[in-house]
Amino acid sequence: MKQLFLITLLIMAAMLCACHSTDALSEDSDDDYATDDSSNTDTESGTGNEFLRDSETESTTHPETDSETETPVITPRSGQSRALLAIIDNAQSMEGSTLESLYNQYPDEIGTALADLYGVPLADIQSRTLTEVSEDYGENWIIENVMEQSHAYDITVFLTDTNATSGNFLDAIKNVNDEGFLVDILIDLHGSPSGDILFYDGSYPVDEITGTIQAKKMAVSTVYQTTCYGSDMMDAWTAIGVHAVNGGVGDNMYVNFAPGAFFKNWINGMSFEDAVQQARLDDMTEMQTRLNAAAEEWNNAELLLLLSIYNFNTQSLQIVDGAYPQIAW
Repeated sequence: MKQLFLITLLIMAAMLCACHSTDALSEDSDDDYATDDSSNTDTESGTGNEFLRDSETESTTHPETDSETETPVITPRSGQSRALLAIIDNAQSMEGSTLESLYNQYPDEIGTALADLYGVPLADIQSRTLTEVSEDYGENWIIENVMEQSHAYDITVFLTDTNATSGNFLDAIKNVNDEGFLVDILIDLHGSPSGDILFYDGSYPVDEITGTIQAKKMAVSTVYQTTCYGSDMMDAWTAIGVHAVNGGVGDNMYVNFAPGAFFKNWINGMSFEDAVQQARLDDMTEMQTRLNAAAEEWNNAELLLLLSIYNFNTQSLQIVDGAYPQIAW
C-alpha cells in the first residue's frame, strides 16, 4: 500500500495542489489584468496576440445535438459573442512537501517525463525545484495549449502570475460582461477542502467570489475548473445560475493536458459534460504513457511494475452540474 501511495504522488508530480488559509475578499482592485509576460504570447500567426485579444476565428458551428449520446445537447446561447476568461497560477511553494521529496527521490524518471512534456533539456528540469518547474515551464505550457484550442472565441483573457488576483478576476468578468460577451471561465488554481480558491493575492472562499459576482449582477455561462476539491465548490456556482460547471473529487491530478483537451472537445461538438469526462481520460492516458516511457528509458523495473498495477482510472473523478450540463459550445 505504501508503494501504491508513492505512485499516486508520483503521478501528481506534474501538478500542484495545496490547502491554504482564508483572507478577506477585496471588493475593488486597481491592478491591470492584462499580463506583460511576453513568454506567454502566441506568435503562430506571425503577430503577437495580447492576453486581451481578438480571436483569429470569428465564428464557429454550434451543433444542436450530440450523436454520441442519448441526451440532446442543449444550446440556449447560439449566436452570442463569446469570451474565454482563464486564470492560471500554480506556483505556490512546495518546499518540504511529500511531493517535492518524491520529485527529489526520482530525479531521472520524473525529470525526464517533465522535460519531455515541456520540451526542455533534462538538466534544466533537474536544476530546479518542483515549484520552480511549475512556475518556469508548467504555467506557460498550459496557457499555450489552451490558447491553441480556444481559437473559436471572439476574445480571450488570460490572468497569470501577479495578475492572477481575485480583484483582477472579478474586474475581468465585469469588463467582458460590459462589452456584451457571454463568458466561459477556466479556473486553474489551487483549491482546498474548505472550499477556498488560492489566488495570487490570497485564499478566498468560493462563495465569497460567487457572491460578489451575483451582487454586482455579473453573468457567467460556464466554469471549467482544475482546482483540487472542485466538486465541493460546484454548489456556489450553480447557486448563481451558471449553465454548467465541473469539479474534481479530492485531489485533482489531471491538470496538464485536460484544460486544452476540454476546449478542443467542447468546441468541436461534444457536450460540456462529455468534454469534461473525455479531457480527464485524455490527460490520464498522456501522463500514463509519459511516465512509462521515462521508467523504461531509465530501466527502472520496480517503477514499471508499480505503474502496471496502479489503477489510474480511479483518480480525480469529475462531477458536472448546472442548469444545462449537456450544453453545447
